[in-house]
Amino acid sequence: MGKVDAQIDSTIEGNVHYLKLGNGSNAVLMPLPSAPNTELAFHIITGGLYENDSVNGIAHVVQYIIASKMNEYLNSNKGSLTLRNTFFQSYTNSERTVFKLTLPSDSAAAGLNIFIRYVLNATFNEADLKRAVDSITIETEREKQNPKWIFNDKMLKSLYKREYEQLNVYGNLDKIQKIDLPTAEKFFKKYYVTNNAILIGTGSFNYSVLERQYEDQFKPIIRAEFDPEFITKITDFRSLVYNTQFIIEDSTATPEFQICWQFPGTSSNKQTSYSAALLCTLLNDKNNFIQVKAAKMGCKKFVAQYESGNYSGILRVTLQPDKQKLYVTYKFVIDALTSLEKTLVNESMIDAAKLQFK
Repeated sequence: MGKVDAQIDSTIEGNVHYLKLGNGSNAVLMPLPSAPNTELAFHIITGGLYENDSVNGIAHVVQYIIASKMNEYLNSNKGSLTLRNTFFQSYTNSERTVFKLTLPSDSAAAGLNIFIRYVLNATFNEADLKRAVDSITIETEREKQNPKWIFNDKMLKSLYKREYEQLNVYGNLDKIQKIDLPTAEKFFKKYYVTNNAILIGTGSFNYSVLERQYEDQFKPIIRAEFDPEFITKITDFRSLVYNTQFIIEDSTATPEFQICWQFPGTSSNKQTSYSAALLCTLLNDKNNFIQVKAAKMGCKKFVAQYESGNYSGILRVTLQPDKQKLYVTYKFVIDALTSLEKTLVNESMIDAAKLQFK
């Protein structure tokens, strides 16, 4: 048990405020006066890559239990926050668990209280655990029929051999069904602590008021002994000298395909991860020749996304080509992307991407 430090450390860059309490609580607040409401997101540093093989999927199970209780509260609450005026969403990926509330700006204090009450101070029992495991099992079986799920599953298996299960948010169903209550509680108590989380706030709130509310509500929480800096997890990274292609038929959807690359995350190789982010920025420039020519060929969508984590990242280029020119568009884009150093990537383009990234 550590002591509670009342002092708050505040740093300001533009309209972004970085706050840190003595108990390790972190917050980033960005007032946006023109926004219609406020969004509060509570990020926990945990996910599939923080699990061991015997409890694969436990991060998603714990998040599912907490999210269900938050939904129940909002559905039955008679106070300032209800499902009628609050949008709630929650998810787990390989490295983060997120609880997000979009709410009226004058109800931000109530939102903070929900995070403390239902996230940091969550409690659950055998029945809660069983309901979560049963629901996740049903959802997983249903998702396995979804063409996009099939694609993503095959893509992860191709890019990440040994780490596949940790990157698949649903985990291994056989292992999930064997998770017991003490194991789930131990996982929760280790990772769901103030110094392993960060609060993100954006919207039309009064900054000085929200800062005071944040400090008043989070300050009394005792700092945990757990130190996230000591977490070490290495995901295999290897240069891919081959490419694997999957075609998934879905007659009801608009034709779409993705081209994906594996990159190391920011902790594994910060420079390479930054380069991937710059490449993503370059590809999203509507004026670059790839986008211009693809549009002329009838391509309705050309979007690059870089999903970076501490240990691994994936750069995706998603396209929706004209049905009559699917292969021609695919061939052009593949050829263009495999020769970027000769066409798109040059010093002036990189400088422009750095400015946009900043």
